Order: sequence, then C-alpha cells, then structure tokens
Amino acid sequence: MILDYQNITVEPFGFLAADGYTTDISHRVGENVLGHVSGSSGAGHGGHGGFGSGRKAFGAAYGAFKKPLLSGSNGGVSVYPFVGSQGGGRLKVLAHDTLSIDGSLSAKGKNAEVPRSGGGSGGSILIYASRIHGDGQIIVNGGSGHSAASYN
Repeated sequence: MILDYQNITVEPFGFLAADGYTTDISHRVGENVLGHVSGSSGAGHGGHGGFGSGRKAFGAAYGAFKKPLLSGSNGGVSVYPFVGSQGGGRLKVLAHDTLSIDGSLSAKGKNAEVPRSGGGSGGSILIYASRIHGDGQIIVNGGSGHSAASYN
C-alpha cells in the first residue's frame, strides 16, 4: 500500500496495518525456513528468524535496512498441506510535509496457527516525510511460533 499526500495524520486509536498480509511471497518462501515435527523455524527478514525446537537453522535475514521495500515471509511448517504463518505486508508512506502518528502503523507477521509451525516475519514500513511527530507507534515485528510442548 502506498499513501502519497501533503500531510498524513493517524489519529489516536487509529491504525494503518498490513499485519500478516504478505502478497508477494515468491522472493523468500522456504529459504532456510525448515519444518520439523518437534518445531519449525521462524521466518527471517530484517534479522534472522527464530530456531525451531531442536533445529540449528532459521529463516535468513534479507532486505535493505535503510530502504525497506519487501514484504515478510512465511514461517516453517512440517504438516502437509498447511503453510506457515504469513509475513507482514509493505507500507510506503510519502508525506510531503508532515506525518503525525498518534495511533499506529504496523506490518507485523502472524503468530503460528498450525501445531509446531514457525511465525511469519515482519514486513516493511518505508516513510518519507519532512517532519514526523506524535505519540503513536510504528511496529514491524515477527509473529510467535507455536509451542510444541502442548502436543508431546
């Protein structure tokens, strides 16, 4: 999603979210994200993903820190035909003058929904603005993996 306006305001309790909304997942699906019966790894994006239970591999980091443009990727899963939890989407905010954030902007990865699966990675929020102010939040984080302990 792209917002391109002179001034942009996110009111208190307002939100603009691309949580768990990966639309272009072809660039990173499955890369170093391993499924395993005792627990799958989490997806990486700006940093590496989490380790699955007993795994020594994780989702690799990718993308550009200074210019985040890519969506998040799916977490690992070991049970066919399920897929891992979705990564966060992409937001591009162009405020030619002022961006006021008193609510929240987010591109979070989804928490695991399938037993023994990994969480999706966070997406990207790219902001260009002359001025940014407010008491709100900008959140881009990965989702939690599923606990295998409840299925032993």
